[in-house]
Amino acid sequence: MNKKNYGNSFPDKTAERFYTLSEVSKITKISSQTIKYWQKAYKIHLKKNKSGKYLYTQDDINKILLIKQLRLRDKLSLAGVKKRLSQFSKHSFNEIFAGKVVDKTINNSDIVALIQKELIIIKGLLEQIISDISNKG
Repeated sequence: MNKKNYGNSFPDKTAERFYTLSEVSKITKISSQTIKYWQKAYKIHLKKNKSGKYLYTQDDINKILLIKQLRLRDKLSLAGVKKRLSQFSKHSFNEIFAGKVVDKTINNSDIVALIQKELIIIKGLLEQIISDISNKG
């Protein structure tokens, strides 16, 4: 599923990257227990690997980060978060984070915060690539 090819060519950009629960927990700085709770409460539909463990996509991570923002910063209730998520239901959370979907209730500081979170994810991925390369050498 997750191809790592850091030799003479770049990883296959058409292949979707999957993350484990522990990776998502580190990326989002949210406990595994909270992620599992939100997964059930907000009906985050995930894929499973052959051993039955859940796999998260970038879109799933973005949804979790949006839930975190709505719950912790905006102090929305469970119902409030569900209502806001339903407003975005026809769009992927990657589209929302990429700015392709305009939400009039999100201001510039919200956008900056979302970009900062994306950069943290990218930094983590780059650190993993560097680690993989260092371990091979």
